[in-house]
Amino acid sequence: RYTWKQYSASIAISGIEKRNNNGEAAMLNLLKAKTQQTEQSLKDRMNRNAFGNGTGNGSKDLTGLAAILPTDTGTTLGGISSSTYTWWENYKGTSSSFAANGIDTMRTAVNTVTFGNDKPELLLTTQTIHEYYEKTLQPQERFTSNKVADAGFENITFKNIPIVFDRDCTA
Repeated sequence: RYTWKQYSASIAISGIEKRNNNGEAAMLNLLKAKTQQTEQSLKDRMNRNAFGNGTGNGSKDLTGLAAILPTDTGTTLGGISSSTYTWWENYKGTSSSFAANGIDTMRTAVNTVTFGNDKPELLLTTQTIHEYYEKTLQPQERFTSNKVADAGFENITFKNIPIVFDRDCTA
């Protein structure tokens, strides 16, 4: 069980903005722009909170990955104790450096949490780790057409699972 979370924001139009946007069309354009800015601010905040532990803002923030995937063992999440129900314990893989054993750590993590056809659908990581992994793939890069040759990758996968990075993802 989880407590409900709610995000909100105010949109304010100052007197000078009101004066500089005379007319109904100008005010609607201003309100539309302010609404888009506010929506983006809320998206950014929710994305940052998605990687947190939910205790910020008086515990009103989202229950993020730091709470869902804690580094310690025997934690309780959503009312379920991983000490009592060991299947609830998350898998933790560690690597001293990606160059030394990053691929092995990724392989073990994916294999450990895969049960038959039930496997991870997304691998989420930091930009640094994503770039390390991408670098390991470059020797295998092949161009079949001069017209579409590209030094970068559009999509990166590991065991056919997409790997993406997020700037707010913590190491």
